[in-house]
Amino acid sequence: MLSEIHISPDASIEDALRNLKGAYGRDPSNAELLKTARYFYANGQYKQSLLCCEIHQSRTNKSENSSHLLGYCAAMLSDRARAIECFKITSNKSYPTDWQLLVELMVELE
Repeated sequence: MLSEIHISPDASIEDALRNLKGAYGRDPSNAELLKTARYFYANGQYKQSLLCCEIHQSRTNKSENSSHLLGYCAAMLSDRARAIECFKITSNKSYPTDWQLLVELMVELE
């Protein structure tokens, strides 16, 4: 199922959601959004994963799970400032190991 979902790296959030709705035959659940985001990330499709995380965050008030994955996507896409923003949220809560990456990214920006 997940391998059948196609989102262009240049898609808008609205286009990505439309493609997800088409693939799932309905509005995907929050759990399905995260599962799809993880699938894209594992396959090196960081922009598509980021889009799924953004949709998830818009529904969940910046969930820690999607913030964590969004931070990794942003780091892989060289968006250091956004990755830092995400890891500041997650390192204080559910993902204490994000501190190391947060510090490394902050040093890179200096």
